[in-house]
Amino acid sequence: DYNDYHHKPLELAAYIQDKMEFKDMIVNLGIRFDYFDPNAKILADPKDPNINSPYLVEHRQYSLEERETFWWKDASKKYQVSPRFGIAYPITDRGVIHFSYGHFFQMPSFRILYGANDGTDNSNPDLEVSRTQGIDAFMSNADLKPQKTVMYEIGLQQQMTDDIGIDVTLFYRDIRDWVGASPLISTYSPSVSYTQYINKDYSNVKGITLSANKRYANYFEASLDYTYMIAEGSASNPQDEYNDRKNNKAPRIQIIPLGWDQRHTLNGHFSVGTQDWRASIIGRFWTGTPYTPRFAKGEIAGASAFSGLREHSARKPNVTSFDLKLYKQFKFNAIRYSIFAYVYNIFDARGQTGVHDDTGDADYTLDLRNASDDPKRVSLLDDNQVHTEWYIEPRQIQLGFSIMF
Repeated sequence: DYNDYHHKPLELAAYIQDKMEFKDMIVNLGIRFDYFDPNAKILADPKDPNINSPYLVEHRQYSLEERETFWWKDASKKYQVSPRFGIAYPITDRGVIHFSYGHFFQMPSFRILYGANDGTDNSNPDLEVSRTQGIDAFMSNADLKPQKTVMYEIGLQQQMTDDIGIDVTLFYRDIRDWVGASPLISTYSPSVSYTQYINKDYSNVKGITLSANKRYANYFEASLDYTYMIAEGSASNPQDEYNDRKNNKAPRIQIIPLGWDQRHTLNGHFSVGTQDWRASIIGRFWTGTPYTPRFAKGEIAGASAFSGLREHSARKPNVTSFDLKLYKQFKFNAIRYSIFAYVYNIFDARGQTGVHDDTGDADYTLDLRNASDDPKRVSLLDDNQVHTEWYIEPRQIQLGFSIMF
């Protein structure tokens, strides 16, 4: 069972908020208390991780039951007090400046805290390292600290007409104690070391959101919002440094765009109708997130050959999608009937959310040119390179009928 964790952590949270209205401003004050007890053990001596087969000679003289008494220690309990407040200050009868500030607390996932029995590199819930494992072992860590985020926002809300309003908001998020991979942890066996999750990485997110909204009037309503965002940090994935080490790559020392650094996002909505019928169209556009490109094997040869480019230096393709929603209501005596049709991705766009790192395209890879024939292969070679999860959902049509008494 991939989700079977033999631990019973305790999580508690309490929140108090007060809203104060003054003549010239509105103030929201709040404070939140978070508490987390992992209710788990960690190694008392990280240099001797394997309780069943100790490296230290002195530990071998004890039975397994005796080792259990000194092998572990309790993971520490975590807590945080998080202040939050917001201010709204009217500047005209139709305009308001708003500001908010807050601290946020988030524990790592149970998979990272306790490990998982799924056969992957970090599936080590028993915290054991074999005598021949080298640097391949990756351990969970129940003693991780929470991820701490400090968020700031400042913006302007302005009512342009009775039914049209705009909002401009600047935001910044500073994220500390992000989970990453530790440096190699040596053991009492000179040939064996391992890696563990630790709190080490950092990221920050900043950007601006512009939005306009027209409330329903004269049979139609509409909205449009645009976000420009930059998300940078020391690592996108907790295992990035571990994977680099396994692939003999140099340690990362610079800030890079994160894997979810989506610079431009545009959403639009237009709806027309009455109480008895409505037609709506929803449009979305977003630019591609970063990936690390590489050259296919055999593409470049010689003393200056290399297999990759700078991390996250290329972008996946942009994606555009439109949805259509139709609704019609009928009334007969005291019963209301309605029919509706939802068409998702009406133009059946093949937006790519994942790509092959040698071509920057989800449809093909240059690796196929260098693949060797294998008589034991049970499918076409191209089948092994098809990733349906790298595309947005194809066109879907939902039809419905409802009766309301």
